[in-house]
Parts: sequence; structure tokens; C-alpha cells
Amino acid sequence: MFPEVTAADEAALLELIFEFGVIGATPDGGVCRLAGSPADAKARRLFSSELKALGAAIELDPIGNQFGRMLFGTERGAILCGSHLDSQPTGGRFDGALGIAAAIVAARILARNSYKFRYRRDLILCNWTNEEGARFTPSLTGSSVFAGRMTLDQALRLTDANGETLGRALSAIGYLGSGTAPKDAVAAVELHIEQGPELEGADVRVGIVDRSWAARKMCLCFKGQPSHTGPTAKYQRRDALLAAARFVSLAHDLAEATHDAPVLSIARIENAPNSTNVIAFETRLWVEIRHSQESACETFGDRVLRLAEDEQNLGGCQVATEQDQLRPAVRLDPEGHRLATEICGRLGISWKSMATVAGHDALALSQVMPSTLIFVPSVGGISHSPKELTKPSDALTGLRVLVDWLHLRLLDEAAH
Repeated sequence: MFPEVTAADEAALLELIFEFGVIGATPDGGVCRLAGSPADAKARRLFSSELKALGAAIELDPIGNQFGRMLFGTERGAILCGSHLDSQPTGGRFDGALGIAAAIVAARILARNSYKFRYRRDLILCNWTNEEGARFTPSLTGSSVFAGRMTLDQALRLTDANGETLGRALSAIGYLGSGTAPKDAVAAVELHIEQGPELEGADVRVGIVDRSWAARKMCLCFKGQPSHTGPTAKYQRRDALLAAARFVSLAHDLAEATHDAPVLSIARIENAPNSTNVIAFETRLWVEIRHSQESACETFGDRVLRLAEDEQNLGGCQVATEQDQLRPAVRLDPEGHRLATEICGRLGISWKSMATVAGHDALALSQVMPSTLIFVPSVGGISHSPKELTKPSDALTGLRVLVDWLHLRLLDEAAH
């Protein structure tokens, strides 16, 4: 016996996605809700109001993670369900927001039907701080602090391009909390858009993630010397931007020439003084290397660093590695995966096991508890773009799978 998902529930999900999409909306149909921004605050307030309407017990922890506990359980232990509300500067309306909206609607459905069932666990809805890492690097910040993979002090000290810290930004918008994160969680689940073309290409409606790719993320600082762009002689120039540009080109050439090379991306740059008439004296690049195997990320990353440090590529500049972090490949919970496959089979929904190349809060949580990640298709595989789109029918499919998954995990497991 499973809770009924009504047409009103389905309409509520689509309406919530729309409401979150209005917050930080951009003229081209996307959203910009950077972590710690006024738009982030407004989305958080909407989430909080939904939690209050559910009657959830609300906590805001010291890194700004929001939690809403539904007191369902008759025994200790809770299930975490949620995603994130921050976005990329060119974000879409579904990345993160789908998982939040679906968690809210699923909680409504379960609460409405709770009199029929004797749930064993509480349900905790979550909004994780700075999942995207767009303004403050690295990503997965709030969930990593929760999982003990990053200290609170490290997280609060993260800075944006203007030198603002994450701690001060959260304080400014009123979301630097003092509450306690839940310590009794026994499992986590996240519904998310795929952000790639695999599901659509296979004509499959649900992806059940069993593993992630590894990622090596580096920040390289090229250091030159400021001087006038006009009269400074060529032999005197120490152009940090030129050195960085050479490195970008050579790194991509290396990737193209390497068999089974990792996915290389260099998509963020900071340049000082960023004046048309001053030779750049400091240029920072953020380098991402992704592969299914950690060893490939390590080996290729080392080769990339040697390119950066080769004096003939630097034109008299220096280079420093300011960040170098390896996010390991992880395996997600086999039992949660099995449960999701059984639900899809019962509902007659096509599904496939798959890896995630992108990072998600579920991966950070998997370091400390069984974690499940469920994907629904992205049209054209496009994400982090105003063109990002998940069809309403696919969003509603994700909701149905999530409701049944939560229902079974909240029940006495011995009976199932």
C-alpha cells in the first residue's frame, strides 16, 4: 500500500518550481541565485515558509544549512531529503530547485497519509548551502561541513572575487545560523535533474545513480609585473594573462592528444588589475579535471601542473598552485538503489543505472551515511543555462518515485 499522489499534488510541484524560478529570474528565462545573495535569501524564505506550513521543526545550522523535521517516527533516526537553492550565474530553473520542491510536496503527501501508516523514521527536509560553488569555491560546502569533510571555519572563510567571506555573506542575509544540524540521520535521498544527455538519448525516464566520477580541482595563480601596455618593451614584459592563456591552450592540446583523457575544463578566470592600459600582473585560473578513475585525475593533473610550471611557457612569470583538491569517486547506497529500481518496476517506469559526472550534495553525504541519488532527464542535456529544461511529465515521474522511496524507508524496514 502506497500514498496516493493526486493531480493537486502534481500541480503543487509544478507551481513550486515556478515560484522558485521567479526568484532571481533573469531576462533570458534563467535564474541567478548566488549563495549568500539577496536572491538566495528570498528563496530560503520561501523554503522556510513551506516548512512552517508543513508544521516542521526548523533548524538553521552555523553554515546556513536549513532543516525541517517532520515528526513521523516512533523510533530514533531520520531520513534526509532535499537539495540546494543556490544557482550558477547562468542557472536554470530546475537545478536544485526540483529536489527542494519535490521534497516539500512529498512531505505533504506523506503527512496527509501518515494516519494510515506507522512510520519508523522522521523525515528531514534539507536545503544545503553553496552547493554550486559559483560565488564561493569549493562547491558542496554545506553538505561537506555536515559530513565532516570540511571544517566550519574553513567554510565560513571561503571568499568570493571581491574578498567577501561566505560567513559575512550569510550573516548579511540573515542565514548564518546557530542551530544544531540533525545527528540522527540514517540515510539520505536527493532527486535531481541529470544535467546531461544520457537519459534522453536512451529514452529512459529515471536514472538511478550508483557511482560518481572523481574530480581534481585546482586554482593556479600566474604572477607577472604591472607595466604600461604601450611603451613597455617586449623583453621587459611579464604578462600574467599571456602566460595563463598559453597554459590554457597547451592544457587543452594535451587533453586532446591523450587517450582516455579526463574531461578538462578551465572556465573561471580572475585578472588583475584588469585595466586596458596595464599589463596583467596576477591571473588566476580554476582548473577542473574529471574522470571515472581517481588515478586518471591524479596522473593527468600532474601533467597539467608540469605544463603550468614550464618556464618556457611562462614568459618570465611565476606560477603558484593555490588550491589542489581531489574529490574521490564514490559508490552510492546499493540498498537505496535497489529500492528505487523496485519502485520503478512497480510503477512501470523505465530506468537505468548510471554514474554522475557532476557533483551533488548526495555525494558528500554518502561519506557518512547511505545516500541515494535519483535523476530525471534534462532536455538536450543542457544545464547551468537559461535553456535548462526538464519536462513536467519527467518532474512528476521523479516525484512519484521519491514519494514511494521515502514511504518505504520511513516504514518499518523489517516489514519490507
